[in-house]
Amino acid sequence: MGDSGKRAPAFFVSHGAGPFAVLGAEHQLPLVELFKKTRWVLDGCNGVILPELYYDYIKENEGELPKEAWEIKYSAKGDPDLAKRIKERFDDAGYVAVLDEKRGWDHGTWVPMILLRTEGDLSCIQVSIPQTSNTTEDCIKYGRILASFRDEGYCILGSVPNNRPFEDELEGVATQLKGQERINAALHWRDTFPDHDVVQPVGKDEHFMPFIVSIGAAGADQGKKLGEWDLFGTTMTSYVW
Repeated sequence: MGDSGKRAPAFFVSHGAGPFAVLGAEHQLPLVELFKKTRWVLDGCNGVILPELYYDYIKENEGELPKEAWEIKYSAKGDPDLAKRIKERFDDAGYVAVLDEKRGWDHGTWVPMILLRTEGDLSCIQVSIPQTSNTTEDCIKYGRILASFRDEGYCILGSVPNNRPFEDELEGVATQLKGQERINAALHWRDTFPDHDVVQPVGKDEHFMPFIVSIGAAGADQGKKLGEWDLFGTTMTSYVW
């Protein structure tokens, strides 16, 4: 499906808390309905790496989870050849990329994929977030590298548990800006996003960086809000470019 001849979209989603959406928890049902409405976005997706599932839930949630949370399965396949090409493209850009042939998917990948493509008929690769002295800048570069695969029909998905308290700021960057103006806003998010040092401390912002990667992957495309849902009074949003 990667050679469809049509540029595939890049998109960003909030997948909610742990596996609750997959388990059908009542407080996550609006998210499930949102993903059902946006499943068309994945028509060009393809990917890679071993599909073993990691049940990497935060300890605060473990007491709320039934045994089924550790029995979730997803049948999507991998694509080692594409994984090698992605690594090579990162290497060509000056990064020392590691092709991990053992690591599977954490819930930040398999939760949104199960919701978006329940039948598991499309493969997927999980790309790690860089932890460097210039993480934001590197995430923009990561997105730009991955964006080159969109022209081959591969979708790019950025996924986070939630985007509080940045809903308004994310929408402004994602949908009201384009091109270099959007890139500049993303690069300087710590100068304008409220309470960033408390919510996303430096060095511990890996749950926000997928949004920055998505902005890099968006290129010059106009952003559109796919939808939003409410989690305990907090608005969660998803975007596509």
